[in-house]
Amino acid sequence: MSLEATVPQPRARVNSPARDVMGQMEGERASGRKIPVAGRAWAVVHDEAMNEFPITVRFPVQWGEMDAYGHVNNARYFTWFEAARIAYMARVGLVSAEMQKPEGGVGPIVAATNAEYLRPVVFPAELVVGARVTRLGNTSITMEYAVEDANSGVRYARGGAVLVTLRYPTYEKVPVPPEIRAAIEALEGRIFE
Repeated sequence: MSLEATVPQPRARVNSPARDVMGQMEGERASGRKIPVAGRAWAVVHDEAMNEFPITVRFPVQWGEMDAYGHVNNARYFTWFEAARIAYMARVGLVSAEMQKPEGGVGPIVAATNAEYLRPVVFPAELVVGARVTRLGNTSITMEYAVEDANSGVRYARGGAVLVTLRYPTYEKVPVPPEIRAAIEALEGRIFE
């Protein structure tokens, strides 16, 4: 007989009445159903926390994420941002297997990223990481992130990134496709000029 520890897995949530990553409306599915999005993330329609972010990802803090100073290492925040960013990009159709095909799909690449650490995260904790788009350029997408305690709402960090749309695998910079722009505007609930 073997013993296994049950470790809660992070999950992403779509905070809008729009269709989730599987194309289902909120009322069309049983509550609590998880849908894999990317890596350790799960997409579920609507999260009560961080309502200003249309996509959120929940993470349990693991003991191994702590550093010698007794708090989560600063590099870990960028991994959390990445998971939220990938969940967002998958939701709007900009991250897919098509990107790596020889005929050249379009996908994002990070041009710049940053983090502002507001207070340390320590074990145990469950976090919510939010992602939203704040600007759409011709070939770029500017994102904003926030990290909060899932239970208390205490904000630990905020950050951002500038993504550039490329034709893979040649890495040629291309305009944000109209269908992706439309999907982002629908998810954000506004038109970008």
